[in-house]
Amino acid sequence: MQKCKTNVDFSRIPKILHDGIIYGKRILKSDAIQGRIEVTVSLYDRLGGYDALATFATMVVGTAQTDELLGRFWANRNEDTNARDLQSLIDYLVRETGGQMYYKGRDMAMAHKGMGITDADWSRFIEIVVNVAGQLGVGPDEGGEVMGFLDTLKADIVGA
Repeated sequence: MQKCKTNVDFSRIPKILHDGIIYGKRILKSDAIQGRIEVTVSLYDRLGGYDALATFATMVVGTAQTDELLGRFWANRNEDTNARDLQSLIDYLVRETGGQMYYKGRDMAMAHKGMGITDADWSRFIEIVVNVAGQLGVGPDEGGEVMGFLDTLKADIVGA
């Protein structure tokens, strides 16, 4: 998580319009503006919250489904299954980035077991992620955190 010590950008912290309580601490807007408090903002909030992550996931999956290399993973699957898997991905991303979401899905190794995902598949998926993040204006700091997180999943997904 990133810590903001000075020049707090209130547009990046949801619904702080006046004195209030954030993360269990009473703060005064004047203290935040003058840099006298420290506010920790989760990756979830810095990425734009639920709607931004849902848009990101929908764009990534939509692009991957029509991709020449990756499209095979969605071939012969019905719309309900695809919709359920997309919602599961959104729930997972929300939880893993610090949002308030209960993820009911399987761990990454079990979820991808037997799919035959190769290093080439993973590389293409990462290209799609980077392109979509760029289209959505994800900043370099947040993008780096996302890529670091994805790197931790590769061993569980490729060749599972």
